[in-house]
Amino acid sequence: MISTIVVNGQNIDEEIGFKYVKAEYLVSTERMEEAIKELNDIIKVSPIYKDALMLRAETRYKLGAFIGAKGDIMESISAIGITAKAAALLGKTEYALGNHDPALNSLTAAIALKVQDERLYEIRAAIYEDK
Repeated sequence: MISTIVVNGQNIDEEIGFKYVKAEYLVSTERMEEAIKELNDIIKVSPIYKDALMLRAETRYKLGAFIGAKGDIMESISAIGITAKAAALLGKTEYALGNHDPALNSLTAAIALKVQDERLYEIRAAIYEDK
């Protein structure tokens, strides 16, 4: 599905697309703070553009900004619904915040949705071990 974003009569798809590609590049080169700035600009215009909220959540998670990551994940879920990727990252984020029961629920959902991430199993095992 291709969408056209028009602000004040101006098509800004290309500008947002460029910013998104730049943000992905910045994340891949571990320039997280710069990536977040680009993603903030995208999200201001269109919070549901591609996967901008989830990319910002992943970036914040990598920086250890778990509360911000959780906020982005929840906003993404509210906007487009739960995805396997969102469940997995929410589980890891909740665990990092010390919220083991919500983490367990999200991790179990992500595993059931066939997310291929061995870390999900490790975290879930650690939670069961603590219980």
